[in-house]
Amino acid sequence: MEFFSTEPIETLIKKRSAFIVNKQQHKVPGKWWDGLYSVYDMKYGKLRGPEDTDGLTAFFEANKANYTWDVPRFKGIIVFAADEKIEKKAKKIIKNSPLDSIPVRLSKLNEAEKEPVIKTTNGLFVKGENKAVDKIVFGEGNYTTPEKLPNVFIAEGSKVLDKGPDSYKDMKGIVLSDYQNYLQEEWIKELRKKYPVVVFEDVLKTIEK
Repeated sequence: MEFFSTEPIETLIKKRSAFIVNKQQHKVPGKWWDGLYSVYDMKYGKLRGPEDTDGLTAFFEANKANYTWDVPRFKGIIVFAADEKIEKKAKKIIKNSPLDSIPVRLSKLNEAEKEPVIKTTNGLFVKGENKAVDKIVFGEGNYTTPEKLPNVFIAEGSKVLDKGPDSYKDMKGIVLSDYQNYLQEEWIKELRKKYPVVVFEDVLKTIEK
């Protein structure tokens, strides 16, 4: 679908900028995403926020086959502990914690210590991105375990994703862009249904002349 405008480019830029600021920027004091930009749902006329992900999740699940990768990724956390005592404490915390909260919760074990007794390496990694992950997860490359943090283990809940992501968060930028395009297409469909185009042939002929 093509759009044409007779307005100066400067005017169009100002209008677009105003829309982004007024419609796509969150204004929620007290929330960590205050001031950030997000997806504006044209169909429902609302700004989608971090706590409003049902639509994005459903879109990802419905189109999961479109999101794949050629090589496996490790998604999770590798934990480095000072000794068996710290390792046991860490595993207890991990067992009762959501995966994405584990690094912060484990870091609290360092608060009463003079030197760090635990550290984590977490995220989504492909081979070659992190030496620790390459060696500990994929069994490749060279990596020396930290002398003061010799007890190393993979946190429960971590996994190797062979063919593709298991959550939209693993490819958020791409999925978010596709979702925005989908919402816009759906919105345009609704507009076409609500406001059907009618061509008056007799009037058109007078214009062509």
